[in-house]
Amino acid sequence: MTVFGSIVPAARRVIHRHARLAAFALALHLLAVLPAEAQVRERPVSFDTAGRIMTITPPLAARLGLLPPAWTVTGDYLDARLYSTDDSTGSAVLVVRRQQEVLERYPLTAAQRTDLATVIARATAQSPDRESVVSAVSEPVKG
Repeated sequence: MTVFGSIVPAARRVIHRHARLAAFALALHLLAVLPAEAQVRERPVSFDTAGRIMTITPPLAARLGLLPPAWTVTGDYLDARLYSTDDSTGSAVLVVRRQQEVLERYPLTAAQRTDLATVIARATAQSPDRESVVSAVSEPVKG
């Protein structure tokens, strides 16, 4: 009985060792088969079609008359920048910098991005002095 009793625990250890190895091999296989996704790549783009407005501060947004639904930013913020995503849809990300270096990201569809560019183009075209809209220095809100 002692010989048989010692074989059963030894067989269990072997089975458990093989089961762990099989599970590890399966996990490695699944990792190798799953597609590896890259980071999302974004590049800065201008808000306007002329390529001159790279950052919008609250005073500039007020001068341009930016309001919802085209301008989705509400509340106090320091500045906003637009980033194009590397995909074929033409989507973008609006990154808003708030107090204490807090960044908020708002995804924009291609249609929303076009609407925003249209509003900005219309505002700069209607300005009596087009240069002043873009080139006037506007300080970010300090707090």
